Amino acid sequence: MGYLVPIAVIDSSVKGLFIYDVDSDWNDEQIEHFINTQGRRPSECSWGVFDGDIDDFRGEKLIEYVTVRSKGELMKEVYTEEENRRVDSAIPIAYWDGKNKDIQVDPGIHVYDYNEPNTYGALVNLEERAQQQNKVIVWETYK
Repeated sequence: MGYLVPIAVIDSSVKGLFIYDVDSDWNDEQIEHFINTQGRRPSECSWGVFDGDIDDFRGEKLIEYVTVRSKGELMKEVYTEEENRRVDSAIPIAYWDGKNKDIQVDPGIHVYDYNEPNTYGALVNLEERAQQQNKVIVWETYK
């Protein structure tokens, strides 16, 4: 028998983390047998050597990857159905490329938002709005 090594077992069936000490000489099959004897099902577990550091992400907002193929699909991802009714995908002519050298916007990712508090409308960058919601936009091309 060698020295004891701590392993962390994540059991997805009960959403739990368990720390066990196992013999350093054990192979994967022996460790999985031990996990089974502890009442865990190895098919529902991930395990590895525990380095003593645990990060708790329960209260964190996780990043969501959103795949879109058009401006309309992107609008549906960053606005609720009710909010989307008060968003115009067409932007005013003053924002069009070339009309005003001080104002340059990409019409593919900008909309005019009439939702509160912007009842008179405001130019919104959809990618920035998605980032505020912890969403990463993945553009998919048509084939």
